[in-house]
Amino acid sequence: MRYFLAVAGMALAVAFADPAHAVCTAADVIQEVSGCGPGSGPCTINENIEIDEGACILDFGSRDLTITRTVDVAHNDLRIIAGSVTVDRGTGADGLIDARGTGGTPNTNIGGSVRIDAESFVRSTGSGRAFNLNGNDNGGLLLVFAGGPIEIENRIDLRSLTRFGDGGVMELNSDTKVDLGTSSIIDATGGNDSSGGGEVTLFSRGDVEHRGRIDVSGSDGGTIDIFAGGEIVAGDLLSDATGDAGMGGCIAVESGTGTTVTGEVRSNGSVGEFMTGGCGGVVCLDSDFGDVTLGVNGEIVATGARPDGAGGIVAALAGGSFSALGPIDIRGPDGETCGGDLCIEAGVDLTTSASGTIDASGGDGGGEIDFTAGRNLSIFGAVSGAARQRGGLGGLVILAAGLRGGGDGDVVIGANLDASGVPTCSEELGCGEGGGIDISGCAVTIAANATVDVSGPTGGDNLLIARGPLSVQGAMSAVATNQDGTEGSNDFTYNQTFPPALGGSTLPAPDLSARPACTGNPGDPAGCLTPCPDCGDGAVDYPEPCDPGPDASQEVCGDCSLLCENLAPQTCADDLTCTIDDCDPLIGCFDIPLPGPCTEPPTPTFTPTPSNTPTATFTFSNTATATQTPTATRTPTQTSTATRTNTGTATHTSTPSATQTRTPTRTDTGTPTHTPTASDTPTATGTATNTPTASNTPVATDTPVVTNTPVPTDTPVDTSTPTNSPTPEIPTCPGDCNGDGTVAINELITAVNISLGSLPIDACLAADLNRDGNVAINELISAVNANLDGC
Repeated sequence: MRYFLAVAGMALAVAFADPAHAVCTAADVIQEVSGCGPGSGPCTINENIEIDEGACILDFGSRDLTITRTVDVAHNDLRIIAGSVTVDRGTGADGLIDARGTGGTPNTNIGGSVRIDAESFVRSTGSGRAFNLNGNDNGGLLLVFAGGPIEIENRIDLRSLTRFGDGGVMELNSDTKVDLGTSSIIDATGGNDSSGGGEVTLFSRGDVEHRGRIDVSGSDGGTIDIFAGGEIVAGDLLSDATGDAGMGGCIAVESGTGTTVTGEVRSNGSVGEFMTGGCGGVVCLDSDFGDVTLGVNGEIVATGARPDGAGGIVAALAGGSFSALGPIDIRGPDGETCGGDLCIEAGVDLTTSASGTIDASGGDGGGEIDFTAGRNLSIFGAVSGAARQRGGLGGLVILAAGLRGGGDGDVVIGANLDASGVPTCSEELGCGEGGGIDISGCAVTIAANATVDVSGPTGGDNLLIARGPLSVQGAMSAVATNQDGTEGSNDFTYNQTFPPALGGSTLPAPDLSARPACTGNPGDPAGCLTPCPDCGDGAVDYPEPCDPGPDASQEVCGDCSLLCENLAPQTCADDLTCTIDDCDPLIGCFDIPLPGPCTEPPTPTFTPTPSNTPTATFTFSNTATATQTPTATRTPTQTSTATRTNTGTATHTSTPSATQTRTPTRTDTGTPTHTPTASDTPTATGTATNTPTASNTPVATDTPVVTNTPVPTDTPVDTSTPTNSPTPEIPTCPGDCNGDGTVAINELITAVNISLGSLPIDACLAADLNRDGNVAINELISAVNANLDGC
């Protein structure tokens, strides 16, 4: 009887549940849903609604919209326009945008497409899942554009529900701040036999604060891009490979005024059972005008996988200082593989703590570690670029300080530096060698608790260059550990004004070379050392361009930086209305985007050509550039292609027509009929209609508004065939920027910076394999393989 009553109660609940209202416009919602009446006041979707088949737009104008029940999108396309949008999962509410693709056909088995445009804020509150765009095949597409903050407290799913599908695509774009709370989870993982994980982009003209977890793992790791004009705090960022011999993904975090990592940044390769092992991924941390900090609870892991996956690539560029309080692990596995590559450049100071250990060791080859600091460089955590397999070659460690202004910068080594080879030989691989460690700066100190080791069956090379005092109190070794091996070298070059203080143990005995200080005059002897004047004493001594004097610290920003560099122009003005012009006494002038909506006054230039094909270039804020080359014909056709680069740069090329087609860069297996566009949609003043179509693909974050659009006419004009520029040959060696037949680590870093938008494509045309003007992750991987395996 009790069972019967329970079943009957469930049946009655289903029978009397409110059916979902079928809607496709805001007018439908206003008519069908009790919480959203007519007028201009707030609208609450407090009853379940269902989006009709196809593409629908719910345009509420400037009304504030709150969703407390389910908006069922399925595999369809939905765009919401409102003053603000809140998906409420708090007490008594279970708001959900459900765009799952759970069908069994190509049109129904991918997650849907959802775009939200809000004049002010977008929020998802409470616990649980606020957005579900999972798909049996591929995850869906979520685009959010907000004039105010975007705040996410709960979960967003864009997963593949099968092993063969890719993760979905999400972009959050705010004019003020993106804030993802500690309970936030963004899951865009792909299957183990898919093309890979998804793509997640967070973009803010102000700050980004992410304290939750973003996961784009998949057969090959996916892509995470975080960009902010202000500061970034980043939590867990995961882009691991999970398929057979998969490669770690690409994670890029770039801020205007400061980047701090508080969680785990992970991009590991996966084990190869039937193929070679996967390599570690690529991690880039940048701050154009601020510090980069790997926090005490933060870590970076981008290891290669067995049997032979190489360690990953980590690059950090700080306009201010860099600090590693947590570890960086980019090892290659044991076996015939090499360690990873780590390149850190700090405009001011570079410091690693005792817990900020660095491991770029490998099996039969150690990795490469390159640290440069504008001022001081201090190492207090163990650093390894060693080989771990008998017969292996030790790696390379390069540490350089004092590269800014007057060159005043010291090096302190208070931990173990290891670029050694395994002491014993292998019957199969023979005997290995020690690597190389180069250290240079003004005062160079090897503390008593430090070791600098390049030993091996054949010893490697240690090189110390001190332009000021030199003190070696620890142990330095370049010995041959095999009786048939050759001893390495310990070369100490120092300023003859400062006799070196040598203690501890140095084997073999050092080769000492005293050099005079350069004066900057034509009579300077060859091999002289650049001196280290006292920056801040008020005297301009060679090689200082200027000296701010002892009272400079009281100035916000004078005409000379605290690193003795000229600051020009002193006003730091760039004549733009959408940037904040500021000056730091250490790093000098800088300009960052102004938080909030802002549009620069247009400055078009119009240049007609003899073939009656005018070309106009328009400049707008946020560094995007639109280039329009119209050609009017009797039967016009218009194609618009928007490409989002990592720095928010879009290229727009259009030909006026009766139909406008938008083709975004990413292509998924599904083809939803509605295309999410960027926050500003290009408008044509002629007879062209706007019929966007797309595959499941993100588009440019900022799409330029073209103001000078030629109107197509029925009168044909000169349509002579334009002269096509010759197509450059595809390089035979991907990433070989200088054409010398090899791909060096600096060329890999150049390719990464092009991919991030920090360098133009002309910096390394060989990295752009498909000649599309950008360097994609697959092209970075090709360059990495060329570095590892040769051209």
